[in-house]
Amino acid sequence: MVAGLNLRVTVWRMVEQTDDDVGGAMISGTPYLEHQDARIAALKPHPLLMQQGLEVDSLFRCLLRGSHQDVREYDEIEVVWPTQHKYYGQRFRIKKVQEDSLHPLDRRNMMEFVLSRIEYSRSEQ
Repeated sequence: MVAGLNLRVTVWRMVEQTDDDVGGAMISGTPYLEHQDARIAALKPHPLLMQQGLEVDSLFRCLLRGSHQDVREYDEIEVVWPTQHKYYGQRFRIKKVQEDSLHPLDRRNMMEFVLSRIEYSRSEQ
């Protein structure tokens, strides 16, 4: 594992399947990249929004090794290792993708994402 990257994640590609019996859209995920070295850190909310008492989304910054992969906005990232990590088994939605300026095949290349935490109201979606 690269220094500074302290966990492994799976990137899920979210795709729309055919409609169900009553015409509702079914969104399903497929593992796109598995067990990728990464680092996730919480971003501080803007103090002005907090002072006004507004509800603020939980945003996170993620670094993922290698930018030759086709990771897109609205894909999801799930923490899969270590099992004792605070966010183990939880998913985050990619809000913004920022690629590195190095050559895509350079080993030092990183991708940076802004993530929002996904909280389901029901166990079955």
